[in-house]
Amino acid sequence: MQAYEFDVELVAQAMTSMHGSKEQHMGYIYKRSVLPKKGNAGACDRLFAPSWDLVNSGLLALHEEMSKQMEATMGQGRKTRSRK
Repeated sequence: MQAYEFDVELVAQAMTSMHGSKEQHMGYIYKRSVLPKKGNAGACDRLFAPSWDLVNSGLLALHEEMSKQMEATMGQGRKTRSRK
């Protein structure tokens, strides 16, 4: 087990399966229990600020954005090797 020097709370978990192998894994989303003060060394890096804002906007907004990104990436329907 690794320690990251901050407490987290489980927000959501969902079972996923790999496309090719159908191998299953559990995916988790956590949030910090105590948020750092702005300007603190533990505050969010600018690289992750858009994701940070999205997570802070709530689980529904996060779900909608991830669904939109998956649709844009995967397209409509299931793709096979013979279909391009």
